[in-house]
Amino acid sequence: MRFNPVNRHVWVEVLREAQVEETSDILLPEEYTQKKLPHATCKVLKSARDCNLMLIEGDLIIVDTNMIQELKSNSNAFSVVLENYIYGVLEAAP
Repeated sequence: MRFNPVNRHVWVEVLREAQVEETSDILLPEEYTQKKLPHATCKVLKSARDCNLMLIEGDLIIVDTNMIQELKSNSNAFSVVLENYIYGVLEAAP
C-alpha cells in the first residue's frame, strides 16, 4: 500500500536511540515507564507537496516527540508529523 501525506505532513520513520538502563535500589511499579525525550531523530520517507521545507527522502530530521502521530490502516502503520514541529535537518559535516 502506498501512502501520500497531505496538508504539510511528513511521513517519517522514527529512529530508535539506544537507551541506557539505569540500576537503582528503588523498587518501581511494573507499569512504570521512563519519560520520553522531548525530541527524536527521524528519517524522512515522504513529504506532502505543499510543505515549505525542501525535504527529500532519506533526510534526517529532529522533531517534537509529542507531535508524532501514529496512523493505522488495516495492517499498516504510518508515523507522520506536521512540518511546524520539525526543529531542523541534520547534515553531514564538510
